[in-house]
Amino acid sequence: MSKPDLKIYNPKTYNHAFDLAFEVKGSPYEDGHECLKYEKSAVVEALYERVASIFETEEYIEAFGCFDTYCDNDDG
Repeated sequence: MSKPDLKIYNPKTYNHAFDLAFEVKGSPYEDGHECLKYEKSAVVEALYERVASIFETEEYIEAFGCFDTYCDNDDG
């Protein structure tokens, strides 16, 4: 058997991209992009609070959304 004939078992693995749902309350900005631009500390604090609440309540399904998946090692 020649070297090209050898096949090593390499199971497919996948890369999943997730987003996390959280909210920033009390913003004076109507546009969310402005909130993100001008209220960085409020956004980061809200994110921190959401992550902490996920660990406390285990609401993983409600908190995360998968928006993309691809195969890490697909040889074609």
